[in-house]
Amino acid sequence: MALNEVGIQEQLDFTKEWTVERLERMTLDEYTNLNRDDSFTYWLEAKTENSGSIWGGSAFKFRIYRRRNTDKIQDFDNIRTDGVYSWYLKHGETAEEAFLSVRDIVVSIAKNAAAGNFEAIDGIDLGDAIKWKIAFHFNTQNLVPIFKREVLYRASKSLGMRSQKKPSISEMQRFLFQRKRPDQSTLSLSHEIWEMYNLNNFYFYLDKFLKQAQTDNQKRQGFPKEYKDLSVELSFGQGGLARVPWIAFLRSPNAVRKGIYPVYLYFKETNQLILAYGKSETEKSIYEWLELENKKEISEWYLEKNGEKPVRYGTSYFKAVYDLNEELDADKIQKDLNEIIAEYKSLSFYGS
Repeated sequence: MALNEVGIQEQLDFTKEWTVERLERMTLDEYTNLNRDDSFTYWLEAKTENSGSIWGGSAFKFRIYRRRNTDKIQDFDNIRTDGVYSWYLKHGETAEEAFLSVRDIVVSIAKNAAAGNFEAIDGIDLGDAIKWKIAFHFNTQNLVPIFKREVLYRASKSLGMRSQKKPSISEMQRFLFQRKRPDQSTLSLSHEIWEMYNLNNFYFYLDKFLKQAQTDNQKRQGFPKEYKDLSVELSFGQGGLARVPWIAFLRSPNAVRKGIYPVYLYFKETNQLILAYGKSETEKSIYEWLELENKKEISEWYLEKNGEKPVRYGTSYFKAVYDLNEELDADKIQKDLNEIIAEYKSLSFYGS
């Protein structure tokens, strides 16, 4: 069964097992127990993992949970334990009192989601990942099963959302849902968005870089300083705007002025983005890329393609090119970047 089909089946199973009416009469043992099969929290975390993962973090994300290790002492100002359950004190003095408070929260999320009142969910006192996963499973037709705020923000901003500095999750959900095709499931839509904008994918930053390169903004704010254990440097120009803005990935002792490194070079005049086996122009590097016999220098490739020599960086070697007059393929971009970074990391540098 394909992953998409597995996720949809999970959604159907959840809908059959958990209704709003059942949530309203749910007991503490039904909410959290040690069976690892039939509790509501286990359904959220494990039995629906293919329709939006919320793995990781402390069990306190559920606000109250049944303890497996009753020997461990938990003594914090904001936490209570009775030896069987642990919970946040703000929800109640006893386990049952705390659970009833949490159950009210869960029911409120489910009801608002089912009614399409997503804005009300923003202000409900529960962690984003948990409350929006609950919301999704009570409205799988109108919510995107991505529960990390950072990924939603990257996707929304990159795709053109214009809103306040920090848009709410409900705003981003409604914006991204507009991209859903009539014949597409929300799970399929989420897979597309996740592949392009998950936190391990560089596509978001590359897209941001290309957009900023079209302006006179030379600031480097909003770009990572590291990626895959490599330092990241970039330039839109110093003083005047660069004719070829760049992003370089560096491993010590290499530097942009003296060394070798993977680099994106944006040739603005031809609207071409080149991923290259970069070589410093300022000073000759003592290091060399390996196995470049079948690779072309950018100067040779550029002359063949554009009928003239590049304005800069001609001695670096060509890895891949992306025609920016066409839609970028996020999967190919990430694949190419992963390959060149792997080659770079396989090299030995004195002092590294």
